[in-house]
Amino acid sequence: MAATRYHLFCKRVRYWARRLGLSSWHIDTRKRSFPGDTETMAQVVIDSPQRYARVEWNSGFKPCADAGWDIEDTALHEVIHIFFAELIREVANSRSETDPRVAEVEHESINRLCAAFLHKGW
Repeated sequence: MAATRYHLFCKRVRYWARRLGLSSWHIDTRKRSFPGDTETMAQVVIDSPQRYARVEWNSGFKPCADAGWDIEDTALHEVIHIFFAELIREVANSRSETDPRVAEVEHESINRLCAAFLHKGW
């Protein structure tokens, strides 16, 4: 059952990355143990200048029926971290909220979200 959940998770990560227009990113998924942590389903490690992300599935995760958080939610959550990585980097590197590059990346992000949620292609 755990392998099936992992494979479904990988599939949903690819789906949401595609829906959110992250085709310029290299996104890997890996299964590994998070020592001492059975409550975190997944996490993401991001190298935004290289446009690389590694989404890690916790092989020691113990599902809880009443958690209200499932594979779909987690896949989307981790991909949204990747989605916002470039915006966050630009804001962090900016000297001002009015920096034109920050506004540009913000609007690119908004447009990709609109396309994803409204089922419109690029």
